[in-house]
Amino acid sequence: MRDQCLHNLLPVPGGTPGLRPKLPLLDHPHFRCQTIGTIDLRFTSVFIFKDVLEELCYRAIHQPHDTASSMLSGGHFTGPLGPYVEISGFRDTVPVTDSRAFIDYLRRTPSLLKPLGEEHIVGFAHFRPGQRARIAAADILAHNTFFIANHPVTLLIDGINDDLALYTSDTTGRFHNVGAFLIDPIEADEAP
Repeated sequence: MRDQCLHNLLPVPGGTPGLRPKLPLLDHPHFRCQTIGTIDLRFTSVFIFKDVLEELCYRAIHQPHDTASSMLSGGHFTGPLGPYVEISGFRDTVPVTDSRAFIDYLRRTPSLLKPLGEEHIVGFAHFRPGQRARIAAADILAHNTFFIANHPVTLLIDGINDDLALYTSDTTGRFHNVGAFLIDPIEADEAP
């Protein structure tokens, strides 16, 4: 997924258009699914809704010089292929200068980590202009401090260099750059 151009993110050639997983938080059982990057089932799978990723990328493209962070919401589940994370939304985009400032912000505002209804915080997105979407030690520190119990997700977006990368941790706590399944619900008038 690294070095994927944000402007041409969708559709991704070589995706998986026929795959129709059934995720617990979806009421409608029909949706399109394609892959972004290379899926490696040794690690926690990540499912992200198309409209969520589009909104995050839109912000990065139209405010490429702003550094900020957002909380990613969704849930952690176990399916036939093992554990997976579903990213179904984001909230609380805050202007922070870097990952350490984000850690300080989370310490001062612990309510950001509390669930809203059935939506839990599953990780965070960082908008990092000019930093090539690479995970930093402060990102790992944030996850180890605030997301110990789950498989945390970090989405890094660099709007200046059109870079996007998604990271998740394995059971030993090591972070890996992973691909994701992009979910696009099919409207009732589109259903077969």
